[in-house]
Amino acid sequence: MGLLVWLGSAFASALGYSAVRFVAWKLVVYSIVTVVVPIILINVIYSLIEGAMSLATTAQNQYGLSPILVQLTGLGAWFAVYLKIPEGFSLLMSAIMFRVAIRMIPFIRL
Repeated sequence: MGLLVWLGSAFASALGYSAVRFVAWKLVVYSIVTVVVPIILINVIYSLIEGAMSLATTAQNQYGLSPILVQLTGLGAWFAVYLKIPEGFSLLMSAIMFRVAIRMIPFIRL
């Protein structure tokens, strides 16, 4: 009888530790996806925009091009706002994060 109690407690302990490990891992992944990845993406996008603007300014100063070249660098942003790309991207990322959050709940299939 003592062996059976010991085996039961060992099984319950292992099951509890694996459940806690599962929740901790999901929490770490969720926090990385919602905090760290957007910061990295913002920094990368900002550096790309900064590089494009400095290249356009250098080309304008070096080759004596008209100011319309610098204004054309904002044309992509104007099209993005006109086509509502930021709103669509925000909606898409919200749907993806909702699906990730739902998948973190055990015993639910989507």
